[in-house]
Amino acid sequence: MLHPAAAVAAGAQGAFFQTDVEINNTGAEEAQVAFQWLPRGEDNSTPTQSEPIALAPGQSLRYENVLTEVFSLGADSLGALKMTATTESVIGMSRTYNIPAGETAGTFARACCHPGDRDDPGRRAAAHHLPQRERRLRANVGCVNGSSDPLRINIGSSTPRASL
Repeated sequence: MLHPAAAVAAGAQGAFFQTDVEINNTGAEEAQVAFQWLPRGEDNSTPTQSEPIALAPGQSLRYENVLTEVFSLGADSLGALKMTATTESVIGMSRTYNIPAGETAGTFARACCHPGDRDDPGRRAAAHHLPQRERRLRANVGCVNGSSDPLRINIGSSTPRASL
């Protein structure tokens, strides 16, 4: 699973970006997960790899500022993050976003959820990183069906809302 944009870096107009990652083991067996750091503009044929992370069945882990937390990287780190797992039951989501300078400032972000490529009609994927705060937040959700078969998507309720 590739998370194509990962950063802990300053941007234009005073923006500062960081990447959070959430991983979840949806399976019934323990899974081992590892991250690989692929810095922008470098030879990534032998990427830096994290220590293995054990995920129990049903367990989720969240890494705020994953580049600093997992790889001890500082500011001005830009690139991609690859996640490998010992089972296809591990899903991951990344969110690269601007940290606002003030409490009333807005944020903007790009998040990617990668539930995998298995053919499993009962498979679940979760859209993490949607905080439950008193602030008014808005999120846009897009879904892509990579096959020619119909796909039923259930967003936010137990009743299917959309078919692709």
